[in-house]
Amino acid sequence: MHYIEITRKEWPDYCDSFSLQHHGWLVNLRKIKTEALEQNRDAALATAEMLATEQPLQRVSEQHDGQTVLAITVGEGDTVQTFQVAGVCRLLRERVGGAHLGLRIDNGDGNSLLIEFRSPARPEELDGMAASEL
Repeated sequence: MHYIEITRKEWPDYCDSFSLQHHGWLVNLRKIKTEALEQNRDAALATAEMLATEQPLQRVSEQHDGQTVLAITVGEGDTVQTFQVAGVCRLLRERVGGAHLGLRIDNGDGNSLLIEFRSPARPEELDGMAASEL
């Protein structure tokens, strides 16, 4: 597992780029204690709260409402859901080998939201389009 921190000034452009590059990819969303995640990822994942399972990613966007909020939209049609993470203090890209694993969004209250791809992959290795893109 390899983390790459995205600097604060890069968040808007990075979120736009990430959304375009990974639109339609199936993701799991988990809420997890940041400290537990940093101590023992596998044990922390076992106790994480699953918010969404294998839903197509629509968008990750930055919003401002007196504090920084990242909104993650997943699903299609009638099942679209948006999850908001308020008070974001860190945004980290997760990679395994050279493949994209997802994003980790840390907030100031000691929690993280993980956006995990169902299958880690290099975007350039994929062919075709997601069903939602057709």
